[in-house]
Amino acid sequence: MDLLDCLEDSVSLSSMAFMVPQDDVHDILATLFARERAAARPASDYMVRVQTLGMKALWRAQVCDWMTSMAAAVDFEATTVALAIHYLDRYLSAVAIRQSELELVALVCVMTASKFHEKDSLTVAEVAQMIDDKYTPAAILALERQVLQVLQWKLHAILPSHFINAYVALLPTDIVDAVADLCADLLPTVTKDLSSLEFYPSEVGYTVFCAALEQLNLVAAIPTYAGESTRLNECDEVVEAIFEANIASKRGRRLSIDTSAPVAAAPSKQRPRSPSNVEDFFEEEAAARSIQRRRLSSSP
Repeated sequence: MDLLDCLEDSVSLSSMAFMVPQDDVHDILATLFARERAAARPASDYMVRVQTLGMKALWRAQVCDWMTSMAAAVDFEATTVALAIHYLDRYLSAVAIRQSELELVALVCVMTASKFHEKDSLTVAEVAQMIDDKYTPAAILALERQVLQVLQWKLHAILPSHFINAYVALLPTDIVDAVADLCADLLPTVTKDLSSLEFYPSEVGYTVFCAALEQLNLVAAIPTYAGESTRLNECDEVVEAIFEANIASKRGRRLSIDTSAPVAAAPSKQRPRSPSNVEDFFEEEAAARSIQRRRLSSSP
């Protein structure tokens, strides 16, 4: 039996901002600012201080991409994968792991986040199937129990997307979709970079939101940051550097592609690849995005 069979019946902060009048959104922001100071957060230096068994920042970035692809493939919300990455970082802030353990830890974090945020969550049986039954259900449950103990069962989290959603709710309706879509594209690029953990969620969320407005030539809509922060400028510089590095990386990959070589068609039905070999992850990332979830009870 799964440890998290019953979830709290509550409206998520990420959706709340769109369900209340704009006058109340400022109250939501004030609550978010207050809660983030007391909320559990991962250690920004865990890669050096805790991960002594060979863990690399590159592995985290790649497994974040894989978790995002897998969540999209099974129709999970963006908040679910953000929670899963948050749980992963908090777990890695306390427990050193080897490369061979990363896939199961990541999957258990996704499963836990889905139980907390999704109506149709991953099951232990599905997790076992996704990793080719390399681990027994008992082993998966044991790791889930350990993850929950490390998290101290504190599954509520304040995320950058909560602030972004509140800011978006304050915008004129004619620009909401464009800004929200661009923020949804930009935020994962930032949060998969380890340096983003150095800042509060409000700082990351506000900086990404402002970057989206600047890219859309909507600087007049930039709101005032209402929290307490002395590091907004530093966060802005870090986020800008992340964007520049991401653009350079994409440009380099495009230049390395041999356009004369035939491109193999991606399979239309295949489970998301588990990142047991994170160094080779990007070779199949594109194929993973086209995958649709197949429940164990469904027919082939």
